[in-house]
Amino acid sequence: MTSDSKEPMVSTQYGNLIISEAEKYGASPARAQVWEAMSETFLDISLTVDELDRLAETIADTSFCLHELGHILFREVGPVCFSNTLWWVGGENMGFGLGWLIPKCLKQQKNYQYAASAKPDELSLWMQMASPLYLEAYLLIYRVKRLRDSC
Repeated sequence: MTSDSKEPMVSTQYGNLIISEAEKYGASPARAQVWEAMSETFLDISLTVDELDRLAETIADTSFCLHELGHILFREVGPVCFSNTLWWVGGENMGFGLGWLIPKCLKQQKNYQYAASAKPDELSLWMQMASPLYLEAYLLIYRVKRLRDSC
């Protein structure tokens, strides 16, 4: 079973916009929050430590296990956002619009259903081997793990 039912921990106006857009497309608000946070690692900018910490906190507030976060990265967000790392057409810090990101990630989610793992707190070997493709987002998952382990 996935963790889509847990409401995201959002208190900002932008967080409310994510929830609204997710509901508009029939997506899980918590999952859309993770999509948006992970997508920021595919922008053509270097994120600061504070920005990475903020993204990790956002993701850590959801109830997705580490394995499912890997699935979200490698099956839902990465395939949609990776081309931005190859082409510099958007300019710095333009971001992915929620009206573009959510339906594309939702389509990926429907095409690649998550199957629960016997080891929910581990990433599969193929994810570890593919990690250089999405390195910053992959490392973000481990920031989430460290945050959760410290609680």
